[in-house]
Amino acid sequence: MDETATKPLKFMTAEEFQRLGFLQEVNRRFFHPYGIALGITKFPDGTMAIGPIFDDREDPEGIRFSDDQIDDEFVLRAIALGEEWDRRILTRHLKLGYGVQRAVHA
Repeated sequence: MDETATKPLKFMTAEEFQRLGFLQEVNRRFFHPYGIALGITKFPDGTMAIGPIFDDREDPEGIRFSDDQIDDEFVLRAIALGEEWDRRILTRHLKLGYGVQRAVHA
């Protein structure tokens, strides 16, 4: 039996998602080449939520971060999440037989 199917999932706040670099990396690695960007909304009370989703798919080059957005912290977050990805992919290969789940019907 798949343990993850019965294990309750924890929640991450939008603030933590952004602070740890997941928003940056999901945009940089996945959404931006498609011309899409996932944003974060900050409300007057200081809470944050994921969204909106920006759509610039008609631009053949997609979206990119501006040079002034890529500072040392940006690079360090990208490196840290890249290293975490490598560790997790190895574990998934060893335990599941794949790193990224295939989109095929079994």
